[in-house]
Amino acid sequence: MRKAILSLCLLLIGILQAQVVELPEVEVTAESAIQAYLYKKAMRFGAEVPAYDSIPAFLPILRQVPRQAPILRRKAPLEFYTVSGLSTEGLIHSHLSYYSQDPYIKLISVNYNPAITNEHYKSHQLDLGVNLTIRDHYLLPELFHQYASAPGFKQSNLAAQIHHRTAFFALGNLSLTNSHTSLGFDSFSQKLALSNKKASYPFFGHSSLLAYRDQQLDFDILVQEGEAALELLYRLPQLRLPLEDLGLGLLTDFRGIAPAFSMSYRPIMKEREYLLVQGRSSILSQSWTERQSTYSHLARNTDERIAMELYSLKADFHKLLSGMRDLKSITLRAGNSYTVNSDQITFN
Repeated sequence: MRKAILSLCLLLIGILQAQVVELPEVEVTAESAIQAYLYKKAMRFGAEVPAYDSIPAFLPILRQVPRQAPILRRKAPLEFYTVSGLSTEGLIHSHLSYYSQDPYIKLISVNYNPAITNEHYKSHQLDLGVNLTIRDHYLLPELFHQYASAPGFKQSNLAAQIHHRTAFFALGNLSLTNSHTSLGFDSFSQKLALSNKKASYPFFGHSSLLAYRDQQLDFDILVQEGEAALELLYRLPQLRLPLEDLGLGLLTDFRGIAPAFSMSYRPIMKEREYLLVQGRSSILSQSWTERQSTYSHLARNTDERIAMELYSLKADFHKLLSGMRDLKSITLRAGNSYTVNSDQITFN
């Protein structure tokens, strides 16, 4: 009986395996691609909750992606430093710098220097500055105020400027490299003995290397205290000369004109020895902000003109020393220059 039942089961299995069943076509549609089964939302962790990922993300086996939870902070830390000092003359110097976490505001600086030299000489200076970064452009607004008093002398100066810098700027076939532009105003009132003066001046300065296709031109202009100066320097192409950075042009303060030049010469003399010779014509700008930082009781001369350095030659000799423990190199420098319209700094 058992043999009959076993034979019947095997026969039935064989019959089922021999049959062919055709299934209908099934089309599977989906509105979106396959996503992770578990969706995670970023959370702001407080000081009492540790910022770690306790729930691992689930992805299909075929698309495993390493993941690391970001460290989220509730508030960015303050990063700043202060410098202060006091001298026997009563000079107090205070400097505050604040480094912001903002992507655009990089630095905020404050300088305040009150001074009492003696019973009659008093002064104070306040300088505020901000460093802004917008893509490849750097903006530096600056505000400066200075006041000084002495017997028979009182002066107040206010200057506001904004500086713009960028490494490269293109406009069609014209490009500007190392562009620096300054715009602002300068106002002062001065009482020297029986003479009272008040004046306000615009300030504008721009320097950059202009390039049009294969031609390059150094452009430098300065408008300061009612005076203006301009320098145009054409960069000569490579002429198979030993001179580097060779340029020729003109320099003028719109009262006189003079030739301008730029060059660099670097011969290799011996092993570990070389000579560097550089020459350049340029416009010299020393703002009243820089002058008054050094000379607080400086009387302004409204007849001063912009200084121009017609030529400046410098020669540096460098020698590297080997086999010596303390002395590593020797540098010798010699130079000569000629400047017109030099600043005539006077004191009360």
